[in-house]
Amino acid sequence: LSTTSAVSRNLFSVFLMSTAQMLVIVCVALVLMSSLISVLFGRDGNGDQVPFGWVRQIVAWLLAVGISFIVLGMFPAQIVSASVQTWLVCGAIWIGFGAVFLGLLYLFRRRFKLPAGQVAGLAIVTSLPMLGVYVANIIDLVVAGTATLHPVISITLILLLALICWASFHFLWKFIQNQNLTRRRKLLAVGIVFLFVMVTVPAGITLGMMAHEIGTQAWISPTVWKEAHRLNYEADELQSAMQMDDSRWAWAFIQWQAHHGPVVAPIIAVVIVMVWHLIRRAGRVEGGLRQVLRSQKRSELRQSGKSVAGSCLVTAFIFLAMYLGTTPLVVDMMDTYHRVHYARVTRPAQAWEEIAELTAEIKADKETMARLQAEIDEQNRQIAEQAAWQEDEE
Repeated sequence: LSTTSAVSRNLFSVFLMSTAQMLVIVCVALVLMSSLISVLFGRDGNGDQVPFGWVRQIVAWLLAVGISFIVLGMFPAQIVSASVQTWLVCGAIWIGFGAVFLGLLYLFRRRFKLPAGQVAGLAIVTSLPMLGVYVANIIDLVVAGTATLHPVISITLILLLALICWASFHFLWKFIQNQNLTRRRKLLAVGIVFLFVMVTVPAGITLGMMAHEIGTQAWISPTVWKEAHRLNYEADELQSAMQMDDSRWAWAFIQWQAHHGPVVAPIIAVVIVMVWHLIRRAGRVEGGLRQVLRSQKRSELRQSGKSVAGSCLVTAFIFLAMYLGTTPLVVDMMDTYHRVHYARVTRPAQAWEEIAELTAEIKADKETMARLQAEIDEQNRQIAEQAAWQEDEE
């Protein structure tokens, strides 16, 4: 038991060392890939240098590790409750759907050079026929959404909805009177928006019904790594064996590793760095993002590749230091473990004496013996019932 408790106390060091090792490998691979991209695109002379700064690099890595730890660690460890998980997942789906919807409307507005109000009014009014098809589903969603609200809030929302409808028809009338577009262009715009809402309205209503019917559930279940699977360990059994029933944050860290968090986090960090770098360059160039994508793609890839390479290289050194710092603890633990087991193999009489001492300790503990006897009686009862059921079938 003393050896087992010692292994349990140092087991977290094993996970910390293996996590640092995986992070070093992933970061070095990302350094090589980003350096290759930077070299391939060379120095084309287009575009100014856009400094990114180490503060932004640190923020990107903290965001990446935090996002991956919440989703892959805290979700399966149930630190984030199932109800909150459901809200977050539904919110992420709606945010993604809204971003795509608004992005397409923005491209439509740029194409036809229309004010934002006229685009919104055109989209809302042309969606009314499609909303009429799903009127029953919409009523169900409205009732479910406002049933738990205060009456004042419900009335306010109804008035706001009426105001939106009035503003939509007002802007639609302005669109009809728009002198900057020919009649043919107006008909083309109406046709494009109608085709657009024919897809987005059913998709939005379907997402709303799914969010209403999906219920509360844990979206990422606890798991174990492949070595534990080979030993037929389940997640709850492993948590009890590692004595982590009360160590939720340590269990969340282990779940983060089991769900490949050390691989996911650096990839998220690289995406954040590259997108952030692109946004900064677009803000400095006349013409914005379109101009960057049109004439400065090579320069942007080269500079963002250099930023990613530097960021991943520094991160690799940090986790290498963590790996080297935890290695002596793990080596000492494994050395103690093997010395104890080697002594038991070479001196079996001593091993039998330890077994006898442990057996005597267990027998002296009346509470433990009573619990074990109750478990044995329950198993015997189940075996007897199963045997009787088989005899009745025969």
